[in-house]
Amino acid sequence: MITEQVARFVSNTGYQDLPDQVVDKVKMCILDWLGCLLAAVDEPVAVITRKLVQGWGGNEQARVAGLPVKVPVPNAALVHGVMAHTIEFDDIYKDALYHPGAPVISAAFAVADYLGAPGTELVRAVALGYEVSNRLGAAVNPSHYRFWHTTGTVGTFGAAVAAAVLLNLSSTQIEECLGLAGTQAAGLWQAGGTMGKPFHAGKAAMNGVLAALLVKEGFRGPHQIIEGEKGFAAAMADTLNPSLIFAELGKNYTIMDVTHKYYPSCGHTHAAIDAALGIVDTYRVRPEEIRQIKVDTYRAALEVAGNPSPITPYEAKFSVPYCVAAAVMYGGLTLADFTESKLLDPEIRRLMRNTLMSVDEKIQAAFPGKRGARVVIDTARGTFSHAVSCRRGDPENPLTWSEIKNKFKALAGPYLKPENTATVIGLVLEIDRFPDVSRVAEQIFGLER
Repeated sequence: MITEQVARFVSNTGYQDLPDQVVDKVKMCILDWLGCLLAAVDEPVAVITRKLVQGWGGNEQARVAGLPVKVPVPNAALVHGVMAHTIEFDDIYKDALYHPGAPVISAAFAVADYLGAPGTELVRAVALGYEVSNRLGAAVNPSHYRFWHTTGTVGTFGAAVAAAVLLNLSSTQIEECLGLAGTQAAGLWQAGGTMGKPFHAGKAAMNGVLAALLVKEGFRGPHQIIEGEKGFAAAMADTLNPSLIFAELGKNYTIMDVTHKYYPSCGHTHAAIDAALGIVDTYRVRPEEIRQIKVDTYRAALEVAGNPSPITPYEAKFSVPYCVAAAVMYGGLTLADFTESKLLDPEIRRLMRNTLMSVDEKIQAAFPGKRGARVVIDTARGTFSHAVSCRRGDPENPLTWSEIKNKFKALAGPYLKPENTATVIGLVLEIDRFPDVSRVAEQIFGLER
């Protein structure tokens, strides 16, 4: 059965079975995750969640960025999961329409900190958490994505696997852990564009940890949760494609195909941003000469990020018209471009009003494997067009280690002193050499701002 086979794969895969390039990619994912959550320390959603968790008190088990005390391990996973998904800059596995880092690494890091696990086990936990959840997400999509936010649903399975690995659960226990994860899996798209979206990631991390901790104590969970008659796939997808779960399992690791974002906005905006900037850079188009912008892309980009008139900076992250207008205006797109003052800029508002969006059937046919867009900009001196089939940061056009490090420096800059930023990068690059991850967590989250 599917869930049983998945559990057996997790149980039988050791750190020594991971290819060197997978270990290296895990480190890249951890650094990217860490930058995203540190950049969100002062965001309202992070402040609220930390305040609530600190007020709950409880056993001091795992560290949290921005808190002076440890908190119970599920609560640490919750806070970091929320924070890592708050600024819309976290990684993507596009075949599953899914952000794996926020739920999986938040769960893994909290449990590893709590247990004082070796760095090799943290790396193994992250790799396997990504592997199971990436493949499951691909197997139930695209139909699952109509109503369900994959990061909240499938992310719960990934977090549970990561926690189960660190807790050294048996194959049978892992299957029951997956059962408890699946019965908690949730995240409705009605919450898109609100604080509810990062809450999905935090709850996925927390629920996965809770499932593993319960099973470790003897709690029994359901079997066949993935494929069962009343299980996850039956309830939440039109079809389940087992071949996407098992094809080259243990040989071709899906973490190698994870996208690292180049822009701090919904991933569905990125192809249009790339295409628009291609026009600006090639033809030296100035904002004031633009009469109309036309974006042709895939349907999910319109459904998730088609907001024509966002009101808040967070809503702007889910607006292709805003992201394209801001990119054209400023020659790029950074966190500093998502402010109320820029959202109200008259020239950006004009560009947004004159942006049209439509679905291109050829681009749609290539989705979700490719996330392309074509942008046409009409100006007084002519009409210019540029198309991209994949985004900057996608596996076909990946970010380099140098770019990931620079991204981390930019994100962590407000939280860490420059010398401490370099220290954290070094810790992550060597994390598999540490016998006790809690020492790494202590150094990272104990560094002065």
